[in-house]
Formats: sequence, structure tokens, C-alpha cells
Amino acid sequence: MHHTLLSEIDIIKDSLSREYETPYGCLYTPFDEGSFSACQTLAERLKTRNPTLFILVGIGGSNMGALAVVQAMKGSRYYEGPPLRFYCADTIDNDATKSLIREIERELEEGGVPVLCIITKSGSTTETLINGALLYECIKKYRPLDYHEYIIVISDEGSALYSVADAMGCERLPVPPAVGGRYSVFSAVGMFPLMMMGIDGASFARGSRLMLERCLSKDSNENEAAASATTIFNAYLAGCVIHDIFVFSPALAMLGYWYKQLIGESLGKKHDSTGALVEVGISPTVSLGTVDLHSVVQLYLAGPRIRLTTFLSFDHEPTDLEVPDNHISGVLQGLAGRSVTFVKDTIQTGVMQAYATEKRPFMDLTLAYKSSEKLGEFMMMKMVETIFLARLFSINAFDQPAVELYKEQARKSARKSDEKVR
Repeated sequence: MHHTLLSEIDIIKDSLSREYETPYGCLYTPFDEGSFSACQTLAERLKTRNPTLFILVGIGGSNMGALAVVQAMKGSRYYEGPPLRFYCADTIDNDATKSLIREIERELEEGGVPVLCIITKSGSTTETLINGALLYECIKKYRPLDYHEYIIVISDEGSALYSVADAMGCERLPVPPAVGGRYSVFSAVGMFPLMMMGIDGASFARGSRLMLERCLSKDSNENEAAASATTIFNAYLAGCVIHDIFVFSPALAMLGYWYKQLIGESLGKKHDSTGALVEVGISPTVSLGTVDLHSVVQLYLAGPRIRLTTFLSFDHEPTDLEVPDNHISGVLQGLAGRSVTFVKDTIQTGVMQAYATEKRPFMDLTLAYKSSEKLGEFMMMKMVETIFLARLFSINAFDQPAVELYKEQARKSARKSDEKVR
């Protein structure tokens, strides 16, 4: 194991005993029994009202982790139940937002019972506050007397939104100060939505704790995060500046996007830890099998050798859907009676064999089965892997100074527009 990672493991072990006092506080979140209990108690109380739709308002780290787990377990961005329908409002767009509001209003007109969960760590995220304000009006219209009982705010305790929620009488859950959005999936940011959606939060947290124990081992054969980080770093030094997560299940797509944010914001840095100009980073991409076999694999197998690929899939997927034996399937010799999963698996195997033949670097990561525990393991492994990579790059894994640049420019633009109106 790289000597730099050995010292990083010691730092992490020391930080865990200090809970949220260091930037590594995100790794303590699955051990925080108080936060877990608060999420569980609130979710159980809300479920006694028999809610029919759960609306998650957030963007980036405030929604992507929960969305990834829900999609992986339930199979859809807009899950239709049971136990309840799931909607997500992230970006802002006139037509898309109006369409979402109309869909929610239709359910409320039919007597639907909502839970509106607004998540923003800072309490000032533009898109989240706009969507939250619009959906607040929607809930209030159909529940004018008790709307506040159906609105949950998850934010920093010191944020303006947290105070507003208190004044409104809404339920609140805090985000620990040391935990950044992209690392927050094991805090209330991820746990509360998962519990509302009927996903086993205890198993999710247990999987993450088991994985963290392995990630703190100094035995290279046990430490998956260290092995993966070393492979990715060495590939970067060899010219692979792109890391593609190639998922072979639509249900895993959002997990790929969650990881995309994780390494994009954590590893794309202008300066190293000494302040020297370095401009390093790995460009994350997400590909979807089998769709992207018919769009970009030609590039991947024949284009510039600047890409490391991680194939991500589920093992033991259902095999109950079979190719029928009829005139159309007869064109495909030998596949009638085979399961769709079998066909997909053979295609993935063929793709990896093609990568090997062309000497294109790749890793194969298979989740043993679809469960919240295995997803917890995967997400913790990727969090620690990213922290290890940042150490190898000698950069800060937890800040995102460049993101503030566009936010400030947007605020300036808004102020100028406001001045023109006046």
C-alpha cells in the first residue's frame, strides 16, 4: 500500500474518535445514533398519517445520494409505490417545474397526503429555495390549516431556512456542520428520505460501517478503497484523465451520477494543499449499458487512450422475463427461451472482453445482490476511495472553492437585472 495512504488511515482513525470536529466527520455519520433515531422517529410519526406522496426538494449532494439508493432499490426516479409515490425537484425550469406541480396537484385534488422534504445544507441554495417556495404554495393551497405539519426542512442549524422553518412550525433535522453535501448520504440528508420510502436505513448504515472497517485496514488485500484509489491514480499518471462509470442496469444510473459529483467536486482543484497551482482532476462520466454500446463505445474502444472504465452491475438479477419464441425472435438464432438478464450479461461480458483485447484499462465491480446494505457498502467505499485519491493528489477532498465563483457571478447578474428594472 502507498505510504501516503497508510498515514491517511491513521488520520481517519483519529478523526472518527473526534466525531464532527474535523473535515472527516462525514465518515462518522453512520455511527451517529442520535441522528439516526431522530430520522426514524420523525419518519414513523409521519407514516401514521398515511402519506401517499413524498416530494424531495434538493440538488446535488442534498438529493443525489437518496435518489441513487431509491432508484437502485425501487427502479425509477419517479417511483409509484408502494408505500408511496416519490417525486424529486432539483433543477429549475419553467415547463418541467410546472409539469411537476400539475402532477402533484392532481394527486392532492384526489385526496393525496403529501410530505414535502426540503434539503439544503447552506439553507440558501437558489434552485432548492425556488422549488421549495413553489411547492410550499402547492401544499398550502390544499392544506391551508395544517400545511406546516407536512413540510420537513433539513439544513444547517444556523441557516436562515432552518430559522424560517422553526417560525413556521415545520419539523427540522440538522446537517452536521463538518459534513459537506456530497458526503452526506449517511446523515439525515440521506437517511430520512430513505426511511420515508420504506428502505431499511439500519441495513444501509450497517453496510457502510462494515465497509469503513475494511477501508481502514492496512492490509492491501482487504482494503478495497485503497486498492481502487491506487489503480485510478496510477491510471491518471498514465494519461487516463477520464473515469467512466459504465452501469449495466438503468437502476444504477443515478448511483453513477452520485459518484460523478463526488469525484468531480472533490478532485477537481486549482491548487494543492500547499497553495501551489496544479489544476488537477479526473473527469467523471457515466455510461449506460446497453444503450451507450450504440453511441460511444466506438470512441471508447478506438479513440484516445485517456479513459479508465469501471463496469458496475448487479449480480443475481431477476430472470423471470424470457425472450419469447415467435417470428420476430426467430431472427435471433438461439435466444428464444433465454432470460433477458442472460442476454444482457453475455453482452456485458463481450464488452469487457473487447476492452481487454484492445488493452483498454477497466475494473469490474459487481454488487452481490440488490440490498440497502450492499449499497451502503458501495457508497462508503467510494467516499473513502475519493478521500484517498485526494491525499494522493495532495489536495483538499472537502472544499469546492470554484463552485462559489459561478454563484457569485449569478448573484451579480441578478442584482444588475434588478437595478435595470428599477
